[in-house]
Amino acid sequence: MNRELLNTEKGFTIIEVLVGAFIFMLGFSVLIFLLSRLMVNYSIDEISTANRIAQNHLEVTIATKDTIAFTKNDIVDNVKYIVENTVVVKDNMACVKVNVKRSTKEKVLSKLYYEFDLFEN
Repeated sequence: MNRELLNTEKGFTIIEVLVGAFIFMLGFSVLIFLLSRLMVNYSIDEISTANRIAQNHLEVTIATKDTIAFTKNDIVDNVKYIVENTVVVKDNMACVKVNVKRSTKEKVLSKLYYEFDLFEN
């Protein structure tokens, strides 16, 4: 009679539970890895875009020898960036600082600094 009871019991063995848990953890770890790579790629793209924006503003300031500081918004790929362009003139030299940050974050994504002579051709 005990044999009949043993054969009618339903459930999982400890080995089956361990194999299932291992497969679940393996799949979960692959998912976490893929999500982290996606976030890193997004961060790199965001910093690259901020660097491009800062470089463009710095080049325009140097080409026009503009000494007016400004703060403006740039929108690239539906993302709003804040550009802070600071120019300090001292002894015929202009020091330009360009900071770019995302409008929703306080963290500066790109900082560029350049000095040039205002009267140089």
